[in-house]
Amino acid sequence: MSTPFPPSSLPTISTSTSAAGVGLGYGIAIAVGLLVLISTILLASYLCVRSKSSLPVPSSSPLPPPPSSPPHFIVGLDVHTIDAFYPKFAYQPEGDNENAGAYDALSGPCPICLGEYASGDVLRQGPDCGHCFHAACLMSGSD
Repeated sequence: MSTPFPPSSLPTISTSTSAAGVGLGYGIAIAVGLLVLISTILLASYLCVRSKSSLPVPSSSPLPPPPSSPPHFIVGLDVHTIDAFYPKFAYQPEGDNENAGAYDALSGPCPICLGEYASGDVLRQGPDCGHCFHAACLMSGSD
C-alpha cells in the first residue's frame, strides 16, 4: 500500500492516560458542581416558601371592624328623569292607536313582568331602543 504522504509527515497523536484523565475529571467536576448548585437553589427556595406560609398574621395591624349596617346606595334614575326620557301613553291593542306606528315593540309582553299588555294599560317607551314597559313595572325599582 502506498500512501500519498510519507510516514514522517503524518501527525502523531499522543495517547497518554494522564492527559485524558484530566479532561474527564474536569467534566465530571463541572457536572457535579452544577447539580449541587441547582439542588441548593431549589432547596433554599422550598424552605423560604415553606417558612413564609407558616408565619402567623401580625396582630399589630388589625383589620378594621365591619360596618354596623351596610351602606345605603341609591341605584337607578329618579322620577323626574324617568318622566323626561320615558314618555307615558295608554295602550290600545287595535284600531285608532296614535302610537301604533311609533311603538313597534308592543308585539310582545312587558320585558320586566312578562305580562301581556291590556287595553288601557299605561306604558312607557325607552328613548333609544323603543322597548315598551308597563309604567308601574318601570317605577317598581325606584322605591
